[in-house]
Amino acid sequence: MREIKFQAWLGHAMVQVVKLDFMLNAAGDEYINIGVGYFLDGEHKGTPIGFEMSKVKLREYTGLHDKNGREIYEGDIIVDGSVPGPEYGIGGYMFTKYEVKMVNGCFVVECIPDCVNDHVFGNYHLLYEVIADGFAEVVGNIYENPELLEVKTNNHKTV
Repeated sequence: MREIKFQAWLGHAMVQVVKLDFMLNAAGDEYINIGVGYFLDGEHKGTPIGFEMSKVKLREYTGLHDKNGREIYEGDIIVDGSVPGPEYGIGGYMFTKYEVKMVNGCFVVECIPDCVNDHVFGNYHLLYEVIADGFAEVVGNIYENPELLEVKTNNHKTV
C-alpha cells in the first residue's frame, strides 16, 4: 500500500502538507477546510505554515519514484528517454516530456504538446508503465516551472 501524502502550492512556494482538517465553523453552518505544512525550499525551509485549502493547489503523492529516487507527485513534469529513435535525443533515444495527472482514480502521464507522439493510445499512459524502465526523471512541476509546458521546436522537428 502506498503512503498517502500531499504537497500544496501556495501560489509562491511549495509546502509539504502534514495535516488537513475538514470541520464546521463555530456557527455550524459552513465547512472550513484548513491545512498545516512546512516550506520545502527557500529562506523559510522547514518553517510551519497554515493555509486555507480553497486558496491552494493540492498535489497528491503517487507512491512512485523517478530514476534518482525523487518522489513523484501529481503535477510533476517528467522526462523519459527510453524509446529508441535514431533521429532524436542523445545516443539514439528520444526524450518525451509528460505531465503527471490523476484521471479516473489512476495516476497517468499526459504527453506535453511539444513531445513526439509515437504512442498507439494517444497522449495518456499509466504512470507506472512509463517509469518502469528506470529512465524517467522529474524535471520540475507545473506550478514552479510553467515554462516546461511551453512548445519548443528545433530544426522543424518537435523535441
